[in-house]
Amino acid sequence: MTKKLLLIAAGLGLMIQAQDVVLKIVGGEKPSIAIADFRGAGTAAPFMNAFNQTLFADIEDSGLFKMAAKSLYPLQTPQQPSDFQPPAAQAPTRKAPWLTDWSSPPVSAKYLAFGYAASQNDQIVLSGWLFDVQQADVAGAQLLGKRYFGPISDAGARKVAHEFAADIIAKFGGESMLGSHIYFVSDRTGNKEIWSMEPDGSNQKRLTFYNSLTTMPNVSPDGTKLAGTTYAKGNPGIFILSLETGRQLLFENPKASLNATASFTPDGKSVLFGSSADGRYTNIYMANTDGGNLQRISRSLKIELEPKVNPKTGNEVVFVSGRSGPQQIWKMNIDGTSAEMLTTGEGDASNPAWHPNGEIIAFSWTRGFAPGNFNVFLMDVASRRVDQLTHGAGKNENPNWAPDGRHLVFASNRKGSMQIFTMLADGTHIQQLTTQGSNDKPVWAPPPAPPPPVDRTPPPAPKAPAVAQFSAEPSSIERGQAATLRWSVTDATTVGIEPGLGTVQSTGSRQVFPSNTTTYRLTATGAGGNASASATVNVTVPPPPPAPPPPPKTNITQYFEQNVLDALFDYDSSDIREDARNTLTRNSDALKTVLRETPSLSIVVEGHCDERGSEEYNLGLGDRRATAAKEFLTQLGVPADRLRTISYGKERQICTEQSEACYQKNRRAHFAPGQ
Repeated sequence: MTKKLLLIAAGLGLMIQAQDVVLKIVGGEKPSIAIADFRGAGTAAPFMNAFNQTLFADIEDSGLFKMAAKSLYPLQTPQQPSDFQPPAAQAPTRKAPWLTDWSSPPVSAKYLAFGYAASQNDQIVLSGWLFDVQQADVAGAQLLGKRYFGPISDAGARKVAHEFAADIIAKFGGESMLGSHIYFVSDRTGNKEIWSMEPDGSNQKRLTFYNSLTTMPNVSPDGTKLAGTTYAKGNPGIFILSLETGRQLLFENPKASLNATASFTPDGKSVLFGSSADGRYTNIYMANTDGGNLQRISRSLKIELEPKVNPKTGNEVVFVSGRSGPQQIWKMNIDGTSAEMLTTGEGDASNPAWHPNGEIIAFSWTRGFAPGNFNVFLMDVASRRVDQLTHGAGKNENPNWAPDGRHLVFASNRKGSMQIFTMLADGTHIQQLTTQGSNDKPVWAPPPAPPPPVDRTPPPAPKAPAVAQFSAEPSSIERGQAATLRWSVTDATTVGIEPGLGTVQSTGSRQVFPSNTTTYRLTATGAGGNASASATVNVTVPPPPPAPPPPPKTNITQYFEQNVLDALFDYDSSDIREDARNTLTRNSDALKTVLRETPSLSIVVEGHCDERGSEEYNLGLGDRRATAAKEFLTQLGVPADRLRTISYGKERQICTEQSEACYQKNRRAHFAPGQ
């Protein structure tokens, strides 16, 4: 497939014919391999079709070989090495297969995989060999010979096929996808949630159950943790799951209207993410995987998110920024210094992902061939050479590398709705993995590391848990006030506080608001026994408050629909233009009235965007629009503490036509009654 290469230099895009970036990954000429159909005996026989399809697909998908067409195979197929018999001198006919049957035309293979399966002790027993058929004799031809075991079923047949293929691929320096998983976002159950599947699209399972918009997954380098973004608690916030247990881990989000697009550092100890923690612009921050030790990395008066750390150096960060105008791919050091733009400044660029070698990134861009739609590109970061992998097939977004560095997974609407596909790094061998609902944001995670060796040294006798502190400060409050429980426990595996707090960390503090005098009991459990302590908060009842004011004369929702209008914005802008100033000025009077009449009411300022640009960037842009509208209203006297902002990016389109009139309706700040 002919590719065009963009040479980016001094901000100019020069089109030249080359494939330097692709060749750097996939290499040059590939050896030819033949995969003979395996036969099975006994109860293994019905499952050989699944085995043969899986083995051929795994070898072909590796991208390491040229596959010899099965239509060219000789009629005599070996099942074991002893089946090979050299042709007898002057024999009129051949009675057994020989190496040259496979190495000579029309097959012209360099390698041959063959074998057979049988059943033994309720298992499939697969005997597989790999031969170099260009050798002179059988003794020198064998490269691999091994047995594999699995359940007698389609799943068992696919298991042994995957394992045999993995061993063949490893012989040629490749990395099998066996054990890796693809995580992605799907709306097939109503809400967007995160799902997982095998690299061939099988075994698709729902992973999150927030029953709320949940998106933007990213997996730690060791494959044990997943970070994502969810609206489960109102505003978009980061969560981290253990992929080993399925449980949510502790992550303290910064106080902000937006925290999103989290990714891990190469050592897995920190996450980088976009946050509006400064109250104005979404910039890039770094924190420990529990949210502690928060550091601001970028300091720009523009939207910046989607940070990805170089897996080899741990120092370079690629990210998306609007500091040059339209969203582009930038690079900086992990301390925020030496920022430079990698793309040309044309179009919109998004979704950067480092290749495992730390030299190349994949990303989405609306430039090159088929401008306007996002397409998948590769860039050699040092030379800025760019190769376009997709074009002429709808939108293609969110590229992410497989652990072997030879495959990419991405989302595309080339067949209608957005679905997940894989391809080789040269843009060939495209495979569709999903069909149900709309699916996007894929990330390809490595297999978890094998467990460490078992230490058989007898452990020392466990210590009994000890409660070093458990107190309530102050110990006496009025109803409605707060008291703080503080505790510190050693040598405990589980610490719980009741009533109301449940399982807690070994050391911590928590505010409580008991309505009556309450004794809190801490229970600590460990391998060495149990321990407990108690703390009492005495509650006095103050005089009752005055009766609340009467409700507003009209229904709150109807009042907003009739009196509060959307403020509109220009493309890729959060500036308050003249018509929006007039709208917000009128809105301020209506909002002050309803807030005065309903003291318990709060107002949600929603930021929205049109469908152009990436989902990640628009999340930041929507946040900036909501913040700008809130700031304008507070200058007109609307109480800031009763306004809450939230960004929906391009998730909630009120018009779906592809026209400027429709886009304008979607670029808005919308106002709704809060809780």
